[in-house]
Amino acid sequence: ALNVHSDDPLLHVYSSTQEKLEAITEQYNKAKLKIQSLENDIEDLHGEFELDRLDYLETIRKQDQQVKLLQQILDKVLIILKSLNDNF
Repeated sequence: ALNVHSDDPLLHVYSSTQEKLEAITEQYNKAKLKIQSLENDIEDLHGEFELDRLDYLETIRKQDQQVKLLQQILDKVLIILKSLNDNF
């Protein structure tokens, strides 16, 4: 089945070449605006993705620091517990 659009200028009968050219130009301009709109949407999505990526990286860095701190605390507690155990 053919994908036929009623606004396709090539399907209409034109009284002059000028009318045909104007119809095709109008269709071209509509397509160009749609492409620009979609390119803007893509650019917006890239910006949002970059912000999310930076946020995730910051979260990972903070969590890594927290894990290191907790490991240091645990190491100190284990040393103290071992020392207390050795004294009894």
